[in-house]
Amino acid sequence: MEAKSSIRLGSAQELLESASNAGAKGLGAFETPVELAGILRALLPKYIEVITDFCAGHGNLAVGCADGTTTNLLLVDIQRLQTIKPENRPVYQTLDASRAVGDITKFFPLLKSVDWRGDCFVNNPPFNMHWSKDNLAELAQSDMPEVRAAFAATDTSVGKGKIDSTVATILMTLDAMSTRGEGILISNGATMDRLILDDGAPYGMLKKFIWISLSLDGNPMTKAKTDAWGNEFKTSIIGYAKDHKIGPQMDLRNTPNSDDLKEKIRLVPDIRH
Repeated sequence: MEAKSSIRLGSAQELLESASNAGAKGLGAFETPVELAGILRALLPKYIEVITDFCAGHGNLAVGCADGTTTNLLLVDIQRLQTIKPENRPVYQTLDASRAVGDITKFFPLLKSVDWRGDCFVNNPPFNMHWSKDNLAELAQSDMPEVRAAFAATDTSVGKGKIDSTVATILMTLDAMSTRGEGILISNGATMDRLILDDGAPYGMLKKFIWISLSLDGNPMTKAKTDAWGNEFKTSIIGYAKDHKIGPQMDLRNTPNSDDLKEKIRLVPDIRH
């Protein structure tokens, strides 16, 4: 989900250096309604001590997925923000939110250098940004063959030496997951279908890790049914896990609204692993 907003000049420069098409796309903040995040919490394990978000914005997605079992949020975002508003943090008193300010494509190599691992990831990366593969070169040496293969693959729509931000975020999180790590990711529905879920998709080797695929009609942030280019818009939501290797067990795409999504998720069995 994308909500256009102002962004500090220093952050804007870093964003332009990271994504070759940032100027054309516009500089915006990408946010998730806390209410939607609360619904998606049901797709994650019963107990989550630490939640990591590589594209955190104000932290809404991580906050909405946190509950009484959560003690820490690890957030990365390209611009420095004021502390998360207490009214948006239902577990504000019990959480320790640590925030790293910077471009995740430049911060990720630092995590790799210390072999950092996480158990639970929630991400709503910026839509259709073309990130430099040079910044993420460590993915070519991932211990996961599927990550190595996906990083080596070419998507002609982004150009040589670039990688779509949605795919890159999935690769980074898979690579950094602990043995039984898992996560959820929100993206543009057309992008998810074209790049991963459709037959013959350039990054189809990642589909095996996705245990559930959902989508909402429209954009829950704006309530709009169309995107900035006037096309019918769908918001994709996937649940994926490092040790899930048999692909989507449930396909719940084309859900009319958040209330229907909540009911669908309530009936989802635990088939992540």
